[in-house]
Amino acid sequence: MKIEKLSDNQISFTLWKNDLEEYDLTITDLIGKRSDKAEGFLRKLMEVAKNDYDFETDDTSIVIEAMQVDQDCLVFVVTKLAEGENLDPRYEMMRKIKEGLKREEKEEEFPSVDEQPKKAEAKESIPLYGIYTFDNMDKLIEVSKLFENFYDSDNSLYKNKEDGLYYLVFTRNRNTENEFLLVGRQLREFGTAFRQSYASRYYIEEHFEKIISDTALQTLSEL
Repeated sequence: MKIEKLSDNQISFTLWKNDLEEYDLTITDLIGKRSDKAEGFLRKLMEVAKNDYDFETDDTSIVIEAMQVDQDCLVFVVTKLAEGENLDPRYEMMRKIKEGLKREEKEEEFPSVDEQPKKAEAKESIPLYGIYTFDNMDKLIEVSKLFENFYDSDNSLYKNKEDGLYYLVFTRNRNTENEFLLVGRQLREFGTAFRQSYASRYYIEEHFEKIISDTALQTLSEL
């Protein structure tokens, strides 16, 4: 599990398959209609946020958004709402979670990030770049508009003349890891993830035609 405090009002939790297996949960348990067990797990996450990251939510309305990155990875972004800001009805479940935190006098010990196995930590590291393929430019233009004023890392567009596909290579050099994961999740809705190795990016750069360098999504969003 990876925890990142994004700001005083926002914190994120990145969970992988082995994290969920440890608590006998699945991604569906957490992004669908949550069971009592799933609610309990989220309460534990909020306890970690409070105790280890000084992210206090006892007297604040919060929103918890779940984003499935792929079949083995889930990201929770917790946002504290400003005073007087209305809570969207679809997050009413979060009120129950906060109430549960106050009711429970003693929580079962929850492992801190530092206690996670080093081997698992290395295995779950987030890559520096991702690659998605698209069969036409219209899909690329459509998805690019989702990232206006949000994603500004280097990303380049290539075309493979042999299969006619467009290859988007996107990085996270100027965005947070969670923003990078969110971009990947949105790209998957329009394109196809390219199964990459350590040398994939260099092969594409050498053998495919470069159409837009460094600012592909930013340029296409303006069309």
